[in-house]
Amino acid sequence: MEVVADTTVLIDLFRHRRRTEALAGLRQALGESVILLPWIVQAEYARGAYYQGIGREELEKYFQAYTPLPMTPDLIHLYAQTWAEMRQLKLRVDYPDLWIAVAALLRGVPVITRNRKHFEMVPGLEVVSYKIPLR
Repeated sequence: MEVVADTTVLIDLFRHRRRTEALAGLRQALGESVILLPWIVQAEYARGAYYQGIGREELEKYFQAYTPLPMTPDLIHLYAQTWAEMRQLKLRVDYPDLWIAVAALLRGVPVITRNRKHFEMVPGLEVVSYKIPLR
């Protein structure tokens, strides 16, 4: 199975890498899934990593564990169609999250996120969520 990861998944996997108990819910939700990273997830994560002083070499090494999803003409058209349909229904999803959602829709797989609310209004999108327990 494949899942499209929201940026929170990458952040949680990195931030809690030494607290395996904190990642139990995420690991259970993922199962044996292949994690797909849309271009915008890679960009969002890289932006934060650079801000934290993590360089390109370390980022590229981290991204090797995942399957990238590039920008394509089909993705652009599905994004535009979905945005227009949702706008007519007076539904709004933040710019990055809609790109992530349509990457999952185009691939026919769910999105995995800790922020279910960001995605649940996208028509036809399957959302898998998890929690990270407080310390």
